[in-house]
Amino acid sequence: MLVIENLWKAFNKDTINEVMVFKGLNLKVNNGDFITVIGSNGAGKSTLLNIISQGIKADGGKIILDGIEMNKIPQYKCAEHIGRVFQNPSMGTASNMTILENMSMAYNKGKGFGLTSGIDKKNVEIFKGMLKEIDLGLEDKLNNKVGLLSGGQRQALSLIMSVMKKPKLLLLDEHTAALDPKTAEKIIKITEEIVNENNITTIMITHNLNYAINLGNRLVMMHRGNITLDLNGEEKKELTVERLLKYFGDLKIKEELSDRVMFS
Repeated sequence: MLVIENLWKAFNKDTINEVMVFKGLNLKVNNGDFITVIGSNGAGKSTLLNIISQGIKADGGKIILDGIEMNKIPQYKCAEHIGRVFQNPSMGTASNMTILENMSMAYNKGKGFGLTSGIDKKNVEIFKGMLKEIDLGLEDKLNNKVGLLSGGQRQALSLIMSVMKKPKLLLLDEHTAALDPKTAEKIIKITEEIVNENNITTIMITHNLNYAINLGNRLVMMHRGNITLDLNGEEKKELTVERLLKYFGDLKIKEELSDRVMFS
């Protein structure tokens, strides 16, 4: 589904502050993979997702999604194939618009816009059904502005909106990091249900080692722009938090881990 070939990326290139993030990174993601990504601070995890979605341009290499070379098409065209949920709950929705307006916008993703209304009343019941499934009471608040919702409600709405048009790839960039533990667990449960029911190829960055171990079929560890661990199948099923921390220890990078990793 996704092939990353010989990826190169540097920030502040050709200056004294140049930071080389990727030097020939390669990664293949199979159709239906649910990959959890962990790693040290500054490993390049979020940068990788930004490059895949073309929010950041690579200096070299190819990003091929289902046969389409993403780095050769505009970002808005990439968005037709990719769903994304950000760490900040406010980034995936328009706060000054209602839930109905946000969902209508997501539902019309990839379509041409004329002078007609973006809201089709026949979709209201469809949207209510989608919201009812996540059990947060949002189905009765369609006309409420999204800015009035809690962080967890916003992330749940962002999730629904990101998969509404059945993307080829779903990118989750620490989408529970800004939430309290109870709300984070709720969003993770919703995430797992949505991904599994729709068989969406997914890459999820997380600092929570329990999520990394228990979710998905594959785990990737990154450090300084490299993939240092790639486990799936029985190897991943047999993983424990202790064993995963040992991998970090073997790389002598524990000092570069955030507290969120160490105490997850």
